[in-house]
Amino acid sequence: MKFKAVDEMWRLTMTYVTNRSKMVRITEDRNYLQSLKECNSNLEVVQRGLNAYLESKRLSFPRFFFLSSEQLL
Repeated sequence: MKFKAVDEMWRLTMTYVTNRSKMVRITEDRNYLQSLKECNSNLEVVQRGLNAYLESKRLSFPRFFFLSSEQLL
């Protein structure tokens, strides 16, 4: 759910940026800075959860220790 929220925010931001001709005005908006910081912290939570999930699978199936996280996904 957190990843979905971050993905939606990213898509909205990119749409907003695409529709604006002056990027400097967008960077002055403090709301976007706060939103991007929040998205970054949510992505860190998602990454930790994904790593914990993959670690549990590696403990269940030792042969998975030889695979990288990307390969395992």
